[in-house]
Amino acid sequence: NIEDVAENFTRFLILKPKNNLPYISGNKATLALTLRHEVGVLSKVIQTMADLMINISALQSTPYVGYAWEYFFYFDIEFSDVAQYHALIGELKSLTTQIIPLGVYSKRI
Repeated sequence: NIEDVAENFTRFLILKPKNNLPYISGNKATLALTLRHEVGVLSKVIQTMADLMINISALQSTPYVGYAWEYFFYFDIEFSDVAQYHALIGELKSLTTQIIPLGVYSKRI
């Protein structure tokens, strides 16, 4: 009961060594991506998500500090099966220069 707005909530990030990959469960994820610098690559990323029936609930871009004309794209995505998430990560490897999963969690209803 410390929030000013009842709909606000906090997400937590749990860090683990790479050799101890966590079990992924949930139906929503946040990803930070840096994209190859070429025409239409953001459109291809969005189309890949649509092809996998993954909904984009939020998209934001911020400058990649120290790298001229490069940006981080932050996506909140929703999926019905974690297999869609794993398929997306595999598909995005050819379109991105970095994929940084920031969390997988259950969507609040």
